[in-house]
Amino acid sequence: MQETGNNINTQSLSIRFSAGGFSFFSNESSKEFKFSHSDDGFARCRAICLCEAEIWKDYKSVTAEIDDEVSSLFPSGLFGNEDCERIMRFNYPSLDLNRFYISQQYIEGFDITNIFAVNKELEAFLKEYFPYATITHTSSAIIENALKSSRKEGITEVWAKETTAALYVAVAENGSLILSNRYSVSNKNDILYYIGALYANLKLSQQSTPLFICGEDSTVKLLRERVAKCQSVSI
Repeated sequence: MQETGNNINTQSLSIRFSAGGFSFFSNESSKEFKFSHSDDGFARCRAICLCEAEIWKDYKSVTAEIDDEVSSLFPSGLFGNEDCERIMRFNYPSLDLNRFYISQQYIEGFDITNIFAVNKELEAFLKEYFPYATITHTSSAIIENALKSSRKEGITEVWAKETTAALYVAVAENGSLILSNRYSVSNKNDILYYIGALYANLKLSQQSTPLFICGEDSTVKLLRERVAKCQSVSI
């Protein structure tokens, strides 16, 4: 299983909540559960979380990662909370703000804020059992890594992360974000298709444009057969 957090240390716990599954990573163990049916209210995720003894040890830091499609990027400081809710409602007309609250995550150093929805029942669960947890969105770390690495190297890079039911992708050129997207996937062929289409649509070279992928070993192996500079990373 891939690690579910960024900059994990021996006193950290990272938990991912997804409609497609539940996973966690600590210094001593990691587990991943894939669901055959969508856990839209995260009820099954919460139940599993309560039953896993490893999760309830003492940790210096806890990160709760939300793997969900409802997120948007905006220039930092441009909109207030009420504006964010209005824009998210426009982008996602079916979003019920009685069931969700809007959270913001700043992409440090790049004037970008990732705005995402958090299920209120999940929020209440986290406040009760993990009151000091940092709530993040899966896409934020991919975007941040792509921006920082491409700016450092002065080139175009593709960063991607495989989760239980999705593929997150960010493309950055010399510190500027070109693309950020989330694709629903059901098998490895879906991942190969989306990565191949992305390289083709953006006219990126599969021989010279690096791909950094956080995913299962089998996924990395398949992508290395198609992208020459494919490297496995933990995000």
